[in-house]
Amino acid sequence: MKTFFPYSLLGLYLFVFLIPLFGAVDFAGPQWLYLSILNTILLTSFLFFKLPVFEVKSSVLSVFSFFSIFSFFSFLYAINLTLWAHDFFRLINVLVGLFVLSSLFKNFQLKFYVVSILIALSCIIESFFSLSPLIIEFIDNGMLIFNIDTLNVDAFKGVTGNRNITTASIVVKIPFIFHLIVQTKKIIPRILYSFFVLMPTLVLFLINSRAALLSLLLILIILFFYLIFKLHITKKIRYLFLFFFIFIPTFLSYFLSLNILPASNKSAITKVSQIRVTNESSSNRFELWSNALDYIYNNPFIGAGLGNWKVESSMYWGSLGENYLVPFHAHNDFLEYTTELGLVGGILFLLIFFYSYKRLLLYIKSQPFNVVVLFCSLSAYLIDASLNFPFERPIMQVMFMVILSLIINIQAFSNEN
Repeated sequence: MKTFFPYSLLGLYLFVFLIPLFGAVDFAGPQWLYLSILNTILLTSFLFFKLPVFEVKSSVLSVFSFFSIFSFFSFLYAINLTLWAHDFFRLINVLVGLFVLSSLFKNFQLKFYVVSILIALSCIIESFFSLSPLIIEFIDNGMLIFNIDTLNVDAFKGVTGNRNITTASIVVKIPFIFHLIVQTKKIIPRILYSFFVLMPTLVLFLINSRAALLSLLLILIILFFYLIFKLHITKKIRYLFLFFFIFIPTFLSYFLSLNILPASNKSAITKVSQIRVTNESSSNRFELWSNALDYIYNNPFIGAGLGNWKVESSMYWGSLGENYLVPFHAHNDFLEYTTELGLVGGILFLLIFFYSYKRLLLYIKSQPFNVVVLFCSLSAYLIDASLNFPFERPIMQVMFMVILSLIINIQAFSNEN
């Protein structure tokens, strides 16, 4: 029971996507409320039982804390204090969750392998909800699903309410499934974990989100070179077989998607190969980034205030017509925080990633595969943060907190393998 308890607490975070809408328009609202209640209960409980929540030492935590403090003082120049309070308390929610999870990993000595099982399970459940329309279609019509003339990819948005959030959430978790495949020593569990790769990768190939596909490609490339290196160094044939357990289900899901997707839909390889560095192909992201950079150039030290880019961005898009929907976000968390907090705030946010990668490099020799898994997962999040706005989404912030907490406590897993 004592062993199960800390993992159940982690599960309360990982399965945030199961929180129902409760009549809300967006899943984010109820999920943020749930996280705030969960953080309050756990923080209070940890302090009551005198667990050293705020005694975890890490450059990552220090920079994140300083970034939050710096964000707080932006209320002095924020145009809209309601927006400032809205985003600031979400930021504090993430910070408190980061302290709670870091304390959880440190004080209860959770195993990386079991944590990976929980993350993999959440990924599979997410993928199941995403693929449920296809599963229902298969139950009703059998093999006729391979003769579909039209396919609405929005049907695969699953529990997030948005297909791009779904793919971003899934691809961040996929490295932990690969961790299970590599680290298990028994053939039956390895086959089972290999089967687990099919569902999430099929979701990625069906939805065809460029950011998620690029992240998956990066993960596979890093994993390929890791296995080649281990095969060369150790001369153990088991690393050769791992290629089959990882890459065959990935390629199988890709070929399944080719047979399911109508001819009018682009395949994943075509989608990636046809990425163009143009404003139109990036859904006007270049225009969004250009506007953000222009604002930063004119306001390098005092920004709009936390959450207030939603107000300031309107002056760039108002000229496009009264019926145009003004975007709330810059589709790049780094640029958006810089517009709101100035260059200092933007640099502080960037330093969170810098110190995270730096800490991973410190343990590359003692824990090479744990480092590879966390590097891949953090990099997938980084790609999404560079193209979208994951800081607004609880399902992404939970994984961000888990990844950073694992990195902060990575030394605790040194004897596990």
